[in-house]
Amino acid sequence: DYVHISSKPCDLQCSTVDGQRQLMVPARDGTSCKYREYRGVCVAGSCEPIGCDGVLFSTQTLDKCGICQGNGSSCTRVTGNYRKGASYLGKNTTKNIKYEE
Repeated sequence: DYVHISSKPCDLQCSTVDGQRQLMVPARDGTSCKYREYRGVCVAGSCEPIGCDGVLFSTQTLDKCGICQGNGSSCTRVTGNYRKGASYLGKNTTKNIKYEE
C-alpha cells in the first residue's frame, strides 16, 4: 500500500526523510489502488476496478460473510469468549475466518 496525495491514485510521490516532496512518478501496472468503493489496480496510469472474483473491470463485492457476490446468508454467529496466552513470536493477525460444516 502507498499514500497518494495527487487526485490520481496511480501517481506515487517520493520524498526525503524530512518529508519534502521530491518526485511524482506513475505507479507500475498492477500496483494496488482504490477505484471508488472498489479495490483496483493501476493500468497504464489509471486505477481500474477489480472485483472479488479477481477479474479486471468487475464490480463484484464480498458480502458481510466474506463470500464473493454472496447474499449474506452463509454467516454463522459464534458467541462466547476466546482467550489465548501471549505469543512470543510477534504480532498475531487474523484476516479471514471461513467456517464450513
